[in-house]
Amino acid sequence: MRDSNSLVDLRPAPEAGRPADGRRVAIVAVVFGQTDRELDQFLAQVRKLTWQGRRVFLVNNEPGRDLSSVLDRHPQVEVVTMPENLGWSGAQQRMMARSAEEGYEFHLMMNTDIRIARDDLIERLVRPFDLDERCGLVSPVVLQDGTREDRLWFQGGTFDQRLFIHRHPGLNRTWRPNPATSTPRVTEVINGCCALVSHRVLDEVGGLDPLIFLYGDEVDYCLRARRAGFRCYVVPEALLHHSKPGRKLNGIEAYYFARNPLYLIRKHVAGMLARAVAVAGQLVICLPYNMARCRGLRARLSYLRGLGDGLRVLLGESRMGRGRPPLSSHGSNRPRG
Repeated sequence: MRDSNSLVDLRPAPEAGRPADGRRVAIVAVVFGQTDRELDQFLAQVRKLTWQGRRVFLVNNEPGRDLSSVLDRHPQVEVVTMPENLGWSGAQQRMMARSAEEGYEFHLMMNTDIRIARDDLIERLVRPFDLDERCGLVSPVVLQDGTREDRLWFQGGTFDQRLFIHRHPGLNRTWRPNPATSTPRVTEVINGCCALVSHRVLDEVGGLDPLIFLYGDEVDYCLRARRAGFRCYVVPEALLHHSKPGRKLNGIEAYYFARNPLYLIRKHVAGMLARAVAVAGQLVICLPYNMARCRGLRARLSYLRGLGDGLRVLLGESRMGRGRPPLSSHGSNRPRG
C-alpha cells in the first residue's frame, strides 16, 4: 500500500496496451454504497470492451472500505481511495487531473449501475472526435434498464439558459432507432452516467467542479466546455442501459437537486434581472415538480434545506460547501443518477 497526500493506491494495475492509433482511455467509476457483487458485474462488462488502450479505475469514496477481494477477482483494475467522501464530482475531478497528468487522450466517466449493450462502446464514442476537431464531450443514447420496452433515459439534453432548466427530451418514450439519423449530433448537455471527455477539454477547461458534489455537474461542465469553444455530442445508438428503479428522490438527492442549480445560477448567470428570472424558474417550475418526486416527508424537508442553502450561496450570505443534507443517511447515497 502506498500513501500520498491526497490519494492512496491500493494496488497498481498492469500497463494497458495501446490501440493502433495510440490513443488511451481512462475508464473511471466511483465507488460509494455498491455491493461487491455489483462492482463485479460492472467490471465483468468493462473487461469485454474491445478498445485495447484502456485502463480501469475504481475511485473509492469510502476510505474505510477494503476492496482487496474485488481486486483479487479483477487484477487489471486499479483502486484509488479518496481521503474522504468527495462525492461524484470531487472524485471524478481528482481522476481527471490524473488522466491529464498521465497523458490519457480520453477520460470516460461511467456509473456502475449500467449494462453495456455493445463491446465496441468506446470505438463508437470516439467517432465524433474523429469527425469534429472541436468535439469535447460525448454520450450515447441511454435506455432504462429493466423495462419491458426500450424506454429512453437519454438521447441528448437541452438547457434553457433563461430559466436555467435542464431537460431530457423523449424521457420514458419508447426508443425507435432510425438508421437514417445515425450520424452523431450536437447536444447541449451530455449524460454523466457515461461520458467520454477529450484531453483537450481536460487541459483547457479542467475537471468537474468538486463543490457540486452530486447532480448538476454535467450541466456545469458542458456550459464551461461550450464557452471554451468545444461542442458536445450524442451518439444516436443505444449503447447502454441505466438502472433507474423509479423516479423518486431520497433525502440526499433532494438536497442537491434543490441546492446546486442556485449555486450554478450564481456561477453562470450575470445580472440581477437574469438571475431573478433563473431563480423564478427554479421556484415556479422545479420546486413543485421535484417536491412531488420526493420520497416522503424527510426528503421534502431535505429539499427545502437545500433550497435555503442554495439561496444563501446565491445571495452571497454563505460560502459554497459540499453540504450535509439533514434527516437522511449518507450511507444510502449512490454515486449519482
